[in-house]
Amino acid sequence: FYIVVKLTSFTMTLSSIVTIAGAKGGVGKTTTSLNVASALAESGRSVGVVEMDLAMANFLDFLSIPCEDSDPTLHDVLAGDADPAEAMYEFGENVTAIPSGTSLDGYAAAELDRLPDVLSAYADELDILILDTGAGLNRAVVDPMRLADGAVVVSTPRIASVRDAEKTIQLADRVDTDTYGLVLT
Repeated sequence: FYIVVKLTSFTMTLSSIVTIAGAKGGVGKTTTSLNVASALAESGRSVGVVEMDLAMANFLDFLSIPCEDSDPTLHDVLAGDADPAEAMYEFGENVTAIPSGTSLDGYAAAELDRLPDVLSAYADELDILILDTGAGLNRAVVDPMRLADGAVVVSTPRIASVRDAEKTIQLADRVDTDTYGLVLT
């Protein structure tokens, strides 16, 4: 496993929101999101990682945080059934996870129209938000990218993944979001 990073210069401001995206599944978006969050947290910033893959959540498989099936998740917050703070779980010094739910009922109840207000609530509590998106170029990717200050695109060097990364960069351009760089895994 290797990572090559080419990040352009950018300024992280208080309440910066960065989307980690890549249209191809399985390229390492979640791993990259968690590693970027951990690196930023080491500099003393409070960082939140929001799992935006609402349909195929797997965040909790990567982390050992005390979150039971009955505990509030982003699904509950987007459905209006929980306050944003209730779905925040610390998993390291200065790092907070906001996991998506794993149930189909929770996914069906989540309302993406609430996303701007929810992200604003998290941005009020944390210095930086990392939005870990799912695969594809659907609304669950477009909306977080549109609300972000910038995007980091993740890909493997395989041709299908590179093609999808190019589409992700084009999407960022279309929604006026800066592309900060590319991570190749």
